[in-house]
Amino acid sequence: MKTKMYYEDILKIFRRGSAKERTAFADDCPSNRFKNAAKPRLKSDNSAMQVMGLKALSSAYCFGENTQFGEELSRAGHEFARQVYSEQGEGGAILLYTVSAFAQDYLNALNLQGKFDKAIEFADSIIPYYQGMNESTNLPEIRIKKIAALFESNRIDEADQMVKLERKRGTSSLELDRLEKEIEKIKEGVTTIPKKKEKTELEKMASTEKGHEAFRSILDWGTDIMTKSSAEINEWKAKKIIRDATSIFMGQPGPEEIEKSLSELQKAREWTKDNGTRIDDNDALWGLYLGNKRLKKYSEAADMLQSLRNNIEDLRAGIKEPLERGGVSSKFPYLFPALCEMLAETGRVPELLDAIEGAKGRAIADILSLKEKIPCDDRVFSKPAADIPDLMRKNSTHYLTFFVDDEETYAVLVAKDGTMHSAGCLPIGKVQIRNFAEKVDPRCWGKKDLVNGLSDSLVEGLCEALSILFEWLEPFFENGVMEEGDHICYSPDEHLHHIPLQFAHFRGSPIVEKFSLSRIHGAHALSLLLNRKPVPFKSYLSIEVPTEEDLEKEGQKLVKNLHRPAETLAKRLQGKTIPLSEATMETLSRVFLAQSVVHFSTHGIFPKINSDENPFKNSGLVMASDAGPPNASRIAQGKDFDYVLTPEKVLDLGLDFSGSHVTLLACVSGLANEGIGGDALGMEWALIQAGASSTLSSHWYVSAKLSAEFFNRFYN
Repeated sequence: MKTKMYYEDILKIFRRGSAKERTAFADDCPSNRFKNAAKPRLKSDNSAMQVMGLKALSSAYCFGENTQFGEELSRAGHEFARQVYSEQGEGGAILLYTVSAFAQDYLNALNLQGKFDKAIEFADSIIPYYQGMNESTNLPEIRIKKIAALFESNRIDEADQMVKLERKRGTSSLELDRLEKEIEKIKEGVTTIPKKKEKTELEKMASTEKGHEAFRSILDWGTDIMTKSSAEINEWKAKKIIRDATSIFMGQPGPEEIEKSLSELQKAREWTKDNGTRIDDNDALWGLYLGNKRLKKYSEAADMLQSLRNNIEDLRAGIKEPLERGGVSSKFPYLFPALCEMLAETGRVPELLDAIEGAKGRAIADILSLKEKIPCDDRVFSKPAADIPDLMRKNSTHYLTFFVDDEETYAVLVAKDGTMHSAGCLPIGKVQIRNFAEKVDPRCWGKKDLVNGLSDSLVEGLCEALSILFEWLEPFFENGVMEEGDHICYSPDEHLHHIPLQFAHFRGSPIVEKFSLSRIHGAHALSLLLNRKPVPFKSYLSIEVPTEEDLEKEGQKLVKNLHRPAETLAKRLQGKTIPLSEATMETLSRVFLAQSVVHFSTHGIFPKINSDENPFKNSGLVMASDAGPPNASRIAQGKDFDYVLTPEKVLDLGLDFSGSHVTLLACVSGLANEGIGGDALGMEWALIQAGASSTLSSHWYVSAKLSAEFFNRFYN
């Protein structure tokens, strides 16, 4: 068309225009395979024929031939068709499904152009109308178009709810199937402990050179069929370009081949970005990262990973359930390790700090999503990383955060003067740290080790080995940035959660001899803590649960030790102790837990370090049942687990510890394992999810008597 025609112009022509104007409009329409057949109807003086002519053009434009013009035409056609249908009534020449077909076309044109908010708004305005008219032909597809718009707008929960509702209605559609699968991919559970994935037979075949070529030829054949060999880039063409360009990284391509691959990937990426195909866009970005890394263009590689991270965080921002948000990045499990590597390599320390905190901050974002019942953007919660330098200056303390990868660890220090420093790449990874974590339990100290001799020397060696996490700080100690007596608040990662870093060596002795240390989940939690005005607790609640064996073996002696911290609390705060007969999960779900000191004196359980058991379901605090105190032997055998307060049950019961301090006088209650969402799954994680401001727990199996003494001093 010579000039752009808007829907108002088209609507005016068909409501009040002359035959001459309709003829000119028909001649001036963009090329369309149905244009010649539509012209006689558009020129007709019969309004029903005009509607049919407009409809002949509408679908072709709106489904890809010219979506911009299709948007204007289908909108005008919908309004005009509704008017004609209203005037002629149900017995007229225009049927209701013809009217609704324009609405379907319009939504498709909007979605193809990425105008998702506009599509959702329009769908919301017309769905009630067609439901009230009992239209059943196109209404399901109209709702599916809305689901697609919600999905592309990252409103994943709303899209998921609509999919479920369509399934209840019995709706069957290939597009609905696709959306359902895409949503399922995104909403994988955060509470999964990652395991080594076995390759399928197809993957094994594709991983060989011969098999890979055969596999690609099959995909290329399918692509040619789907695209009809068109030269224009479309979704299938973009997939093929990305697949071909990234496949070279399975071998050892030369610089020229890599440059060519990057050029192709950039071309595909421009299309995927413009057309909102996020999954393909992510694949293109990952390929661009790989190519730039091979060429040692580390800053460019980091930029690609930052864009990929933004895409993934956009997806998470549309999901409110914490158990579903965590799986979004599972397709790119090495995103944060790769990002940390590139940022450390290029010295982009503020961004490295942000990336480390972004990896940990996902759980914090999940808290508000769960409590407020609206999706939250991760970036809102990783932003406090930028404020940490000012907070450290104001509070004259140091913040040290770690990110553990397979074979190396990255760390950033934000010193008390506000300066930021990177450790670079520390040569200690997950396997070593997990091995160390098995040896920190004091029960093995001083005992004979068949391989290494006395385990006292083993522990001494462990303290030395862990010194690598801190020895890079020595220059800052020597130049006065860090001074003896300073406080370090550290944020661990992975199995560092199993190791109290206080006994790691620094300058030849345990670091706790030089600095005081505390542990925190991440920068967001630290920011909340330091920016909040302290409010004294006014009440306490003590829950004390000895087992049957405890009562039989030690009688009142152990019970008294479990109760001693409550006696100390009672001297300072109003509150109560829940008796053993009522120390059940049901009671816990009814009592007020917020803004209090909540003290648990009970037994804790946690899976062995190399166990496949998921701590989200298989760790926690032993509680009583209606039948009486718990039986330790049965729980050790995996029985009576209904009476264990696990992280899963903390969330399922909706326990609210908002603003409370929670003490766990319970063995191994401070341990955690990393889930696929990056969160440290364990009781501390669950309590923070439930709103607790602070927790105090144990890495090890502890004595009730010594623990009681410790907590008495702590509360005093």
